Amino acid sequence: MAHAVHESGRREIVGLDVGAAETEAFWTEFLRGLVARGLVGVQLAISDAHPGLKNALATVLGAPWQRCTVHFLRDLRGHARRDQHDALGTVIRSIFTAPDGAEARRRLADAVGQLDRRLPKVARLLEQAEDDVLAFYAFPAEHWPKIRSTNPLERFNREIGRRTDVVGIFPDDASVVRLVSMLAIEANDEWLVGRAYISQKSMATLYALQNSSTISPNQKRKSSPNYSRPDGRNRTTDEHEHQLLHHAPGLDCLEQPRLQRRRQRTTPLTLFGPGELTSNERETRFLGERRRNCRALRNGPVR
Repeated sequence: MAHAVHESGRREIVGLDVGAAETEAFWTEFLRGLVARGLVGVQLAISDAHPGLKNALATVLGAPWQRCTVHFLRDLRGHARRDQHDALGTVIRSIFTAPDGAEARRRLADAVGQLDRRLPKVARLLEQAEDDVLAFYAFPAEHWPKIRSTNPLERFNREIGRRTDVVGIFPDDASVVRLVSMLAIEANDEWLVGRAYISQKSMATLYALQNSSTISPNQKRKSSPNYSRPDGRNRTTDEHEHQLLHHAPGLDCLEQPRLQRRRQRTTPLTLFGPGELTSNERETRFLGERRRNCRALRNGPVR
């Protein structure tokens, strides 16, 4: 599953798939599918240190990689006794709360020296992962809590686990994708009409840094499109809207045609484009209808 934040600072689930194993071949095919559907301009990829996923990200996207700091700490605790977990967590977390990258690297070096005598394997792993776990410091400070781990997606993953446990056994991959896609549609509705995940002001800072070659000279892009309405509310262009409709195979087959027809009639606000729908009441009614249809599909029999 891929979870992303686009130029307007709003997050969404951009893709999902089911595979027999998390191999490099599976992740490569999955990421190539995202690129084929229009994914461009990835500034940072965040994941755990799965070798297949990491290699696929480097091959297909070529973007900087941030190792999830939460998963990293869990991995380190696996090499320490239970009574050492709290002290180890305190030392490691202090690295990720440093005021800047230089201070974080200094704290990491101090932690390596402190752990080398009692936990040499942990010290070695920490030293080897320095560049991977501190990649987020190359971005604006406002983004650091959002991009140093995959925690923002964990709540949604728990909801998927809860719903799939109810079904138990699925007859095929398509039925899994169908169920999870319905959950993704509801999550995207809530995220894209609610408060922005990252403010537009801090996103503007990101592109300013990018244009000055501070982040990644080989990933320069044109200035980001204007996603603000005259009244200060966010919007997307028609071209960006078309890309947002292609979240996953399940969303393509179940939801996209209805959304396309609805868009042609009303041009809804915020997620699907600027224009006529400015009433909060009409917007709420539209989203309520979508959620009712999602629930009807999701709660029906799995065939």
